[in-house]
Amino acid sequence: MKLNKGEWSEVYVFLKLLAEGKLYAADKDLNRMVDRYYPVLEIMREDIGKYFKHESGKIFILNKAGEIYKEHDCKEFTLHSLRLLYSIIGSKALAFEVEGTTNFMSELGISKLKAKSQDKRDIIIKVHDSVIGTDDILGFSIKSNLGSSPTLFNSSKSTNFIFKIEGALAPEIVDRINLIDSKSKIRDRIKAIYENNCKLVFEGLDNKTFELNLIMVDSCMPKILGEMLLIYYQGKGSKLSDIVKIIEQNNSRNYDLSLGHPFYSRRVKDLICGIALGMTASNIWEGRLQITGGYIVVRSDGDVLCYHIYNRNEFEDYLLENTKFDTPSTAKFDFGKIETDLLGNRFFKLNLQIRFI
Repeated sequence: MKLNKGEWSEVYVFLKLLAEGKLYAADKDLNRMVDRYYPVLEIMREDIGKYFKHESGKIFILNKAGEIYKEHDCKEFTLHSLRLLYSIIGSKALAFEVEGTTNFMSELGISKLKAKSQDKRDIIIKVHDSVIGTDDILGFSIKSNLGSSPTLFNSSKSTNFIFKIEGALAPEIVDRINLIDSKSKIRDRIKAIYENNCKLVFEGLDNKTFELNLIMVDSCMPKILGEMLLIYYQGKGSKLSDIVKIIEQNNSRNYDLSLGHPFYSRRVKDLICGIALGMTASNIWEGRLQITGGYIVVRSDGDVLCYHIYNRNEFEDYLLENTKFDTPSTAKFDFGKIETDLLGNRFFKLNLQIRFI
């Protein structure tokens, strides 16, 4: 059973949370908030019909009928979580085996280490909420800092933004620009377009569903995000929080900023929070949250912390300060070159991908 570091991290979270019986909250800088945690009562693997209950230093395995048929000491889970953590940190391979963990999970009745994906949920946990005094079953997405930076929003052909080229470009100039093949070829092609007295003006998106999903966040969101993408591909910044500062200065939407209202950061926070908790590019989004718990983040030191949707302010601040635009494959997603339609209009596409820093 070979998994990558992100997939093994999901197994690590499963073992560690059961061992400790607590899920600690994180502040906006991903530091543990020692006075805020959620007792972990059960972790559910509905795909295999098993439930893992933490109680009195023991882990009880229950079937669908709620019957206990096996129990383990929490110390076993602690030991295996530590061994797995060291294996993840120490591995140099993209995908690798951890035989001890595989054997232990098999003892627990789990033959498929990666839980079957339900929407965006990576793990389903029953936690006790001491604020309102209820036991809630919540779905969380897991992001790991033990390997390469995870993505917040994956690219596809559905995430292409279309820009119309305003100004005249002779065919030979178009060919010359499209042949630019430097390391920063998209930035250099955009620069060449502007050097030939032309500019890129946002036109729309390749995918109508994604465009309408963005409008569900805000009617101006496609244009705001298009402006941010153009700033990124021009090489003026990559971190979302830095680019937000640039568009605030530009104020292309002509908001009244005289009293300090954070129109742009508010809209971008709404966007990335919606992406984190349910929005995709190709599926119609009604604004409903698919992830009812929030995010679980595995820190580089192995600590496991969460951003509960109840603590939305910290979650939004974390997302804005810890994400950046990234450049996917131009060949795979068909963008980054001048295209001409039947009427002679010229267009240039830019692709959206957001990755954690």
